[in-house]
Amino acid sequence: MELFLLSLNGLVTPQADENDRLVVAAPRASVARRIAADNAADEGRQSWLDPNRSSCEKIGTAKIGQKEKIILCRSRCR
Repeated sequence: MELFLLSLNGLVTPQADENDRLVVAAPRASVARRIAADNAADEGRQSWLDPNRSSCEKIGTAKIGQKEKIILCRSRCR
């Protein structure tokens, strides 16, 4: 299980309540993007699925036995 940092890029217009960075435990980047999309706020699902709207970078390895999930989320609220 890997750890991925997902970040919205500057092309996404800030919304009233959005997640803009997430750390996700997942076996691969495509699963990390799906988990982020499934938990999207006002930024919308497509922001996490589209590599033109967000980045997905492997940042480490999760502890043994870690399940797929969001580990950390940074939200912006207006």
